[in-house]
Amino acid sequence: VFHANPSLLDLVAEIMGDAPRLAEHLSHSPALLDYVLAPEFYVPIGDLKSLQADLNRALKATESFEALLDACRRWANELRFRVGVQTLRRMIDPLRAAEHFTAIAETAIREMVPCVYDEFVAQFGSVSNANFVILGYGKLGSFELTPVSDLDLVLVYEASMDAISKGGPKALPAPAYFIRLTQ
Repeated sequence: VFHANPSLLDLVAEIMGDAPRLAEHLSHSPALLDYVLAPEFYVPIGDLKSLQADLNRALKATESFEALLDACRRWANELRFRVGVQTLRRMIDPLRAAEHFTAIAETAIREMVPCVYDEFVAQFGSVSNANFVILGYGKLGSFELTPVSDLDLVLVYEASMDAISKGGPKALPAPAYFIRLTQ
Protein backbone atom coordinates (compact mmCIF):
# COMPACT_ATOMS: atom_id res chain seq x y z
CA VAL A 1 0.00 0.00 0.00
CA PHE A 2 2.79 2.45 0.87
CA HIS A 3 4.74 1.62 -2.29
CA ALA A 4 1.71 2.40 -4.45
CA ASN A 5 0.83 5.51 -2.38
CA PRO A 6 3.98 7.33 -1.18
CA SER A 7 1.86 10.24 0.10
CA LEU A 8 0.22 7.81 2.52
CA LEU A 9 3.60 7.03 4.06
CA ASP A 10 4.22 10.76 4.47
CA LEU A 11 0.86 11.15 6.20
CA VAL A 12 1.50 8.24 8.56
CA ALA A 13 4.92 9.66 9.43
CA GLU A 14 3.37 13.08 10.07
CA ILE A 15 0.68 11.55 12.29
CA MET A 16 3.18 9.44 14.22
CA GLY A 17 5.49 12.40 14.74
CA ASP A 18 3.07 15.25 15.36
CA ALA A 19 -0.24 13.84 16.57
CA PRO A 20 0.04 11.15 19.26
CA ARG A 21 -3.75 10.83 19.72
CA LEU A 22 -4.30 10.35 16.00
CA ALA A 23 -1.40 7.87 15.97
CA GLU A 24 -3.00 5.89 18.79
CA HIS A 25 -6.32 5.92 16.97
CA LEU A 26 -4.64 4.72 13.79
CA SER A 27 -2.82 1.96 15.65
CA HIS A 28 -6.15 0.64 16.97
CA SER A 29 -7.87 0.94 13.58
CA PRO A 30 -5.40 0.32 10.76
CA ALA A 31 -8.35 0.06 8.34
CA LEU A 32 -8.43 3.85 8.53
CA LEU A 33 -5.58 3.81 6.01
CA ASP A 34 -8.11 2.66 3.38
CA TYR A 35 -10.35 5.57 4.38
CA VAL A 36 -7.45 8.01 3.93
CA LEU A 37 -7.22 6.91 0.29
CA ALA A 38 -10.86 7.79 -0.40
CA PRO A 39 -11.25 11.02 -2.43
CA GLU A 40 -13.64 12.60 0.10
CA PHE A 41 -11.20 12.18 2.99
CA TYR A 42 -9.60 15.58 2.41
CA VAL A 43 -12.88 17.38 1.79
CA PRO A 44 -14.40 19.01 4.89
CA ILE A 45 -17.31 17.04 6.31
CA GLY A 46 -20.80 18.13 5.35
CA ASP A 47 -23.56 19.82 7.29
CA LEU A 48 -25.90 18.08 9.73
CA LYS A 49 -28.27 16.97 6.98
CA SER A 50 -25.56 15.25 4.93
CA LEU A 51 -24.03 13.73 8.08
CA GLN A 52 -27.43 12.32 9.05
CA ALA A 53 -27.88 10.80 5.59
CA ASP A 54 -24.38 9.30 5.75
CA LEU A 55 -24.94 7.82 9.22
CA ASN A 56 -28.35 6.47 8.18
CA ARG A 57 -26.69 4.61 5.29
CA ALA A 58 -24.21 3.07 7.72
CA LEU A 59 -26.93 2.08 10.18
CA LYS A 60 -29.24 0.52 7.57
CA ALA A 61 -26.65 -2.16 6.87
CA THR A 62 -26.90 -3.53 10.42
CA GLU A 63 -28.87 -6.52 11.61
CA SER A 64 -28.77 -6.22 15.40
CA PHE A 65 -28.75 -3.53 18.06
CA GLU A 66 -25.11 -4.28 18.93
CA ALA A 67 -24.15 -4.00 15.25
CA LEU A 68 -26.01 -0.69 15.13
CA LEU A 69 -23.98 0.63 18.06
CA ASP A 70 -20.74 -0.61 16.46
CA ALA A 71 -21.63 1.00 13.12
CA CYS A 72 -22.31 4.34 14.80
CA ARG A 73 -19.05 4.15 16.76
CA ARG A 74 -17.09 3.29 13.63
CA TRP A 75 -18.78 6.09 11.66
CA ALA A 76 -18.04 8.68 14.35
CA ASN A 77 -14.44 7.50 14.85
CA GLU A 78 -13.70 7.63 11.13
CA LEU A 79 -15.07 11.15 10.83
CA ARG A 80 -13.25 12.32 13.96
CA PHE A 81 -10.02 10.90 12.51
CA ARG A 82 -10.73 12.70 9.23
CA VAL A 83 -11.28 16.02 11.01
CA GLY A 84 -8.13 15.43 13.08
CA VAL A 85 -6.01 14.84 9.98
CA GLN A 86 -7.53 17.86 8.23
CA THR A 87 -6.65 19.96 11.27
CA LEU A 88 -3.13 18.51 11.45
CA ARG A 89 -2.63 19.32 7.78
CA ARG A 90 -4.03 22.84 8.37
CA MET A 91 -6.82 22.29 5.88
CA ILE A 92 -9.27 23.52 8.51
CA ASP A 93 -8.59 25.67 11.54
CA PRO A 94 -9.22 24.51 15.12
CA LEU A 95 -12.46 26.52 15.41
CA ARG A 96 -13.86 24.83 12.32
CA ALA A 97 -12.65 21.48 13.66
CA ALA A 98 -14.58 22.10 16.90
CA GLU A 99 -17.72 22.76 14.86
CA HIS A 100 -17.14 19.53 12.93
CA PHE A 101 -16.55 17.47 16.09
CA THR A 102 -19.76 18.93 17.50
CA ALA A 103 -21.71 18.14 14.31
CA ILE A 104 -20.47 14.53 14.42
CA ALA A 105 -21.58 14.16 18.04
CA GLU A 106 -24.91 15.88 17.45
CA THR A 107 -25.64 13.66 14.45
CA ALA A 108 -24.81 10.51 16.40
CA ILE A 109 -27.05 11.60 19.27
CA ARG A 110 -29.95 12.59 16.99
CA GLU A 111 -29.83 9.33 15.05
CA MET A 112 -29.11 6.97 17.93
CA VAL A 113 -31.61 8.22 20.52
CA PRO A 114 -34.63 6.84 18.60
CA CYS A 115 -32.81 3.54 18.05
CA VAL A 116 -31.86 3.27 21.72
CA TYR A 117 -35.38 4.23 22.75
CA ASP A 118 -36.93 1.58 20.48
CA GLU A 119 -34.61 -1.07 21.93
CA PHE A 120 -35.46 0.12 25.45
CA VAL A 121 -39.21 0.01 24.74
CA ALA A 122 -38.84 -3.59 23.53
CA GLN A 123 -37.44 -4.47 26.97
CA PHE A 124 -39.39 -2.22 29.31
CA GLY A 125 -42.38 -0.90 27.37
CA SER A 126 -43.19 2.78 27.52
CA VAL A 127 -44.51 5.21 30.09
CA SER A 128 -47.83 6.62 28.91
CA ASN A 129 -48.13 10.38 28.49
CA ALA A 130 -44.40 10.82 29.05
CA ASN A 131 -42.03 13.01 27.08
CA PHE A 132 -38.31 13.57 27.24
CA VAL A 133 -35.63 15.74 25.71
CA ILE A 134 -31.86 15.48 25.76
CA LEU A 135 -29.82 18.62 26.37
CA GLY A 136 -26.16 19.06 25.51
CA TYR A 137 -24.13 21.10 27.97
CA GLY A 138 -20.52 22.16 28.11
CA LYS A 139 -18.49 22.06 24.94
CA LEU A 140 -21.22 20.20 23.07
CA GLY A 141 -23.74 22.93 23.84
CA SER A 142 -21.33 25.68 22.83
CA PHE A 143 -20.13 23.90 19.63
CA GLU A 144 -16.57 23.67 20.96
CA LEU A 145 -15.94 19.93 21.13
CA THR A 146 -12.38 18.72 20.85
CA PRO A 147 -11.19 15.17 20.12
CA VAL A 148 -10.94 14.49 23.86
CA SER A 149 -14.11 16.26 25.03
CA ASP A 150 -16.68 14.18 26.80
CA LEU A 151 -20.35 14.67 26.10
CA ASP A 152 -22.23 16.38 28.90
CA LEU A 153 -25.80 15.23 28.30
CA VAL A 154 -28.85 15.64 30.48
CA LEU A 155 -32.16 13.89 29.92
CA VAL A 156 -35.16 15.89 31.14
CA TYR A 157 -38.45 14.03 31.25
CA GLU A 158 -42.05 14.78 32.02
CA ALA A 159 -44.14 11.94 33.45
CA SER A 160 -46.39 11.19 36.35
CA MET A 161 -44.21 10.13 39.29
CA ASP A 162 -46.46 7.14 39.98
CA ALA A 163 -46.59 5.96 36.34
CA ILE A 164 -45.22 2.54 35.46
CA SER A 165 -44.02 1.42 32.06
CA LYS A 166 -46.28 -0.96 30.14
CA GLY A 167 -45.97 -3.10 27.05
CA GLY A 168 -42.62 -4.79 27.65
CA PRO A 169 -41.53 -7.97 29.38
CA LYS A 170 -40.40 -5.91 32.38
CA ALA A 171 -42.05 -2.87 33.96
CA LEU A 172 -40.35 0.03 35.70
CA PRO A 173 -41.65 3.02 37.67
CA ALA A 174 -41.20 6.26 35.69
CA PRO A 175 -38.17 7.61 37.65
CA ALA A 176 -36.30 4.30 37.34
CA TYR A 177 -37.36 4.01 33.71
CA PHE A 178 -35.80 7.33 32.73
CA ILE A 179 -32.70 6.81 34.85
CA ARG A 180 -32.09 3.52 33.06
CA LEU A 181 -32.92 4.98 29.67
CA THR A 182 -30.36 7.72 30.28
CA GLN A 183 -27.69 5.16 31.11
